[in-house]
Amino acid sequence: MPSIASSTPLSRSSSVLGTPSGTDSPGNLSPVEQADRAAIEAQWAKYWDVLAGLTKVPAEDREQLLEPVAVDPQKAKLLAAAAQFEAEGLGQYGEVILRPFWPQPIDGEQFALLRDCQDQSGWGSISVSTGEVHALGADRHFVQAGFERGSDGVWRVQNVQWIENLQC
Repeated sequence: MPSIASSTPLSRSSSVLGTPSGTDSPGNLSPVEQADRAAIEAQWAKYWDVLAGLTKVPAEDREQLLEPVAVDPQKAKLLAAAAQFEAEGLGQYGEVILRPFWPQPIDGEQFALLRDCQDQSGWGSISVSTGEVHALGADRHFVQAGFERGSDGVWRVQNVQWIENLQC
């Protein structure tokens, strides 16, 4: 069963995978880079918190719930997926463990890439009426998210891609 978080998977990427954020010593990063990375990682966690509750709110409230964490096209994809889940009597179950890392510096740009080796083994879809778990993810999902800095200075998820055929 699909997850609300599902997007079009990417095939093997030719770009460098990057390394876990812990390998970039904070002392080697500019204060601006450190602040941008911290803000994006916080938004990434907030995005998943919002996503976990998306099917639990009325359809008319979902867009407002997503506004602080996502922009189109990702916001539109999430709204459509939540409507489909609702039509199928499904909701989200559990939580995702995030393990973000950086494939490249942000360098003060308005768009940034974050990669994540997520543990989704406790996340999946559930029947709202019966409580039966329909699907759970794996412990290693390689995810890439594009973030856009808004005119208000807040980073929001613009797109999410599942990178297949790569281990993380």
